[in-house]
Amino acid sequence: MGDRGDNGLWGRAERLLSNAEALTQVIQSRREHSKLRYDRYKHQTTLATGGILIISALLGSTFRDASCLSLVIASVALLLISAVLGFLAMGLITEALGSEDLMFLALGEHNDRERYQQMDDRMERFETAAKWVAWASVVFLVLGLLSFAWFAMQILPG
Repeated sequence: MGDRGDNGLWGRAERLLSNAEALTQVIQSRREHSKLRYDRYKHQTTLATGGILIISALLGSTFRDASCLSLVIASVALLLISAVLGFLAMGLITEALGSEDLMFLALGEHNDRERYQQMDDRMERFETAAKWVAWASVVFLVLGLLSFAWFAMQILPG
């Protein structure tokens, strides 16, 4: 029978299994985090497009004063930029998840640490870009909603 100590076959197998379990937990945690971020960007995009639809609906029924036209144009433009940036952030997160899949395949199947590092760097770049694009999307969303609120205060009687 083989040695069951830390240096024997069983010890190595147990360490390998515990490393695989830890790696699986890291992968699942990162995926869940990315899914939550993707959903957040999706909600931001929904808010922006919903704002555009509300402005469009109000334009036909209540808007008669051409003096506030610049506020309407600013609101729609800012919300449209926010929606486009939100879509871009969702695409970047999807690319980061794809890079992560390739990264773990490179490490698992081929034990190619150089390829793993390249994929890890690629994933980090996509995630960083997604964060910056998402923050820009939030800024444009807030500015668009503030512009719309200002427009609404201008046209309300009172």
